Amino acid sequence: MPRWFAGFLILVACSSSNGNGPGSGSAPVDAPAHTTSSEGVTIGAANVHEVPSVATIRPAQGHEFIAVDITLTNTGTKPAPLDPAQFALETAAGIAFTASPVTSEYTDPCDTSASVEPAATGKCSAVFEVDSTMLSQLIYTLTDGTTATVTVALPTTTTGAGALGAACGSAQCAAPLTCLGGSGYAMTCQATCTGTNDPSCSQMYTGSGTAACYPGGSAAFCIIGCTGGTNQCPGILVCTNVDGMTAASPGEMGFCSPPPT
Repeated sequence: MPRWFAGFLILVACSSSNGNGPGSGSAPVDAPAHTTSSEGVTIGAANVHEVPSVATIRPAQGHEFIAVDITLTNTGTKPAPLDPAQFALETAAGIAFTASPVTSEYTDPCDTSASVEPAATGKCSAVFEVDSTMLSQLIYTLTDGTTATVTVALPTTTTGAGALGAACGSAQCAAPLTCLGGSGYAMTCQATCTGTNDPSCSQMYTGSGTAACYPGGSAAFCIIGCTGGTNQCPGILVCTNVDGMTAASPGEMGFCSPPPT
């Protein structure tokens, strides 16, 4: 059942065991020279965010799953593969990690059998297991060895302030976010609102899933929808089912909730 805290109705998640073990990881490789593809391929990256788990698989200790929605535009003369093995995510340290095998379990994954024809655009998503959240570039390597790149970074807020879904504790949340949680569950930066007709939640949140205002207790706050198995929640929030107590099953619609502490 939902729990009340400080006048707000907060959905909380119970911990669940991970029987699949840590992810096998994205292989680190030397970052290639960043050149423009002779085939005229360009790439775009959107909705770059951390993913705590994919299909109950968690990253290895000291690593993070980073999901990226990719757009590939082919202005060349040959089909451009959407093979996840051709994508790599480079960190600020200059280490490039190829797409993790868990990509195949993610929503709309890049696929070895898919390609983008000339004069066409294709979209897919990939998950990378990296050793740092300080990101640099997404790299696409073509069969001729040339690359197309685009700068990527995780969403940030004002320096020193907590972003949506970030652990807050005594830390300050970025306005207009408020630090909410408690009763054995993590304190996280959440957005308050005025009622079911308040459009501020959808305007505030532009990531995966939808955000809507939930009127609970003496005030209302934004609830973010998610899909179990992909856990597209911001910050440290986790995807729970509609009762707000257990992790959402793969493919099940749920809500982003603070994890237990």
